[in-house]
Amino acid sequence: MESVFNNGGVIGKRSVYTIDLSSGGDVDYQAGIHLYRADDGNVTEYFTFDSPYGTSVTKVGDYTQFVGTHVCMTTNPDGSILYAIRDGESIVRQYQLSQPFDIVNSSFTSLGQGNLQNNSGQRFQQPTFNSDGTKLFVNGGEGDNAISNALYEYNLTTAFDVTTMSFSKSVNPAGNFDGGMGCVSWNDDGTRLYIGSRGDGANLHQYDLSTPFDIGTINNSITTQSNNGDPLCLQLSREGEYLFILHHSPDMLSRYTLTTPFDVTTLSSEVIIFDNVNNSGLYISGQPQY
Repeated sequence: MESVFNNGGVIGKRSVYTIDLSSGGDVDYQAGIHLYRADDGNVTEYFTFDSPYGTSVTKVGDYTQFVGTHVCMTTNPDGSILYAIRDGESIVRQYQLSQPFDIVNSSFTSLGQGNLQNNSGQRFQQPTFNSDGTKLFVNGGEGDNAISNALYEYNLTTAFDVTTMSFSKSVNPAGNFDGGMGCVSWNDDGTRLYIGSRGDGANLHQYDLSTPFDIGTINNSITTQSNNGDPLCLQLSREGEYLFILHHSPDMLSRYTLTTPFDVTTLSSEVIIFDNVNNSGLYISGQPQY
């Protein structure tokens, strides 16, 4: 199905995205507007960007649904459903939000959960979906072992409904992940995958896939470096012109400009958004693959 994108009228090219669907209705992606930052103190903060994908943010408040535990989160394209993985659990929980993307002021309605491969005690990282929500990806977290360095792919029989997910495959991508993998990000069409890292300095890992969103077809890898240590979580802007990196040791959130969209080997012009914070998770609305 061909999708037609319209500019939502906010400063910046295609800064807020609306996609016209033949099934009816519009989906507002609110691209580059909402930011969730999890820290090692088990608090997730909710911010809004002062301009889409900008370098200044305003704090809305703290997410309190899971007090006292580390949580990695994402949403569906229109922000109406929140997905969360709690530390040490092999479960993806999903909730209806009464206010799209707003994890502070919304009421939460449980929509059930999906089961991950049973690796008890493992810190899984942020889940991601493919473009149409029929695949979910999640990877291991801390530790230098096969589980921590694995990327998992699940199939969903109902789009964006994790209660219908089933295990498809797992791979161990090439790369040095001494302290475990960081979060995963995608380009706009699923032909390129990016993985952050713990404990291997400032390495960023970029992979090509011969079949979009099929991790079994990873066929090329490039490793480059950011300006700071441990790029724990990565997310690209919708057009691929910016790369946001949540660093660990030192703890900061930076925005980099990519001179070639979706190619992290061309990163430059770092701007620090947060500094001296305990980072462990990142989400920005309007992911490229949506």
